[in-house]
Amino acid sequence: MACRRGPRSAKTGPAAHLVAEAVADGVPALGQSAIIDAVNAVEAARRQWRTLAARHRVPVAFIEVVCSDSRVHRQRLERRSRGIPGFEEPTWQAVRERGTEYEPWTDHRLVLDSIADPASNPAKALEYLAMAAQPSEPASRGDRHRTPRHKAEHVHPPRGERCPMRCSAGEGVELLREHRDRFIDEL
Repeated sequence: MACRRGPRSAKTGPAAHLVAEAVADGVPALGQSAIIDAVNAVEAARRQWRTLAARHRVPVAFIEVVCSDSRVHRQRLERRSRGIPGFEEPTWQAVRERGTEYEPWTDHRLVLDSIADPASNPAKALEYLAMAAQPSEPASRGDRHRTPRHKAEHVHPPRGERCPMRCSAGEGVELLREHRDRFIDEL
């Protein structure tokens, strides 16, 4: 599941985050991972996702995507047309102004540069998510382990099978792998 937040405005900004949180809040109860695609420019937004993850006792992993070349960033922005009814595309000036509101990160996160080779960023993201999804003790076929979601030890099933204790080890990674080829094609 993915939630995407649209352009920032005084009317939709906080409301969009609250709606995304309400939707994402039900996902872990289904034994699934949630991917929230949001700018998270301020600490309050990041804290919202940490709190949600803690409430469900699941790991949270932040990935920040940047474009280190402002010329390329501007060209991409000005050529983009998402075609979302009711949402105007942001202008370069709006993006620059929004950058002044960006608060420094204190969380551990993976930073990906969109200038990189199109295949390298998904590979880095998969590796990062795999590490973030690791239980506190190794989880391989037949191993006993603990996960952040539950304190009890249990035997982890073979790779690709859902854990009967509904731990989240590897679920986000599998979801990302399913969408990797589409993501690369869109770049």
